[in-house]
Amino acid sequence: YSRRLAVPQQRGAQRAVVQRGYGLFLQSGCGSCHMPTLITGDDPRAPDLSGQTFHPFTDLLLHDMGEGLADGRPD
Repeated sequence: YSRRLAVPQQRGAQRAVVQRGYGLFLQSGCGSCHMPTLITGDDPRAPDLSGQTFHPFTDLLLHDMGEGLADGRPD
């Protein structure tokens, strides 16, 4: 089921506050690991999902960012 869900649309990308944040993201070097844009690969079993652009801003890893940013969840 979830494999066939559409890629979430990027929202507010042209807003000044978002552009400023994006600039800081790149300026601080976060974009070297946390990819701002990815494109799905080719999958012959699901050609409609191939070549989809999405903006996850992630390195697809979990990080311990310290107590100040912790959400307090036990999981």
